[in-house]
Amino acid sequence: MLIFCPHRGAVPKFGFSVSAKYGGAVKRNRIRRQLKECATKLLPCVKGNFTYIFIPKANAGEFAELFESMKKLLASADLLTKKQGV
Repeated sequence: MLIFCPHRGAVPKFGFSVSAKYGGAVKRNRIRRQLKECATKLLPCVKGNFTYIFIPKANAGEFAELFESMKKLLASADLLTKKQGV
């Protein structure tokens, strides 16, 4: 799930909400680290004046699946810039 809102800065901000229903702290932190890495890879391609909050589904898969789902969410909300060479 993606929640976004505009802000005044030129640099995009990312937030991640991984609740306890995903498992213990180790599993939640692993998902959060993967989401942060996906956001880092997508950083040059996203519009800069927004705050993005990602909430993963309970069946969050591996890194490649998370990356593609984040990319699809951003594309469907028209939040990617023209340089989508990711």
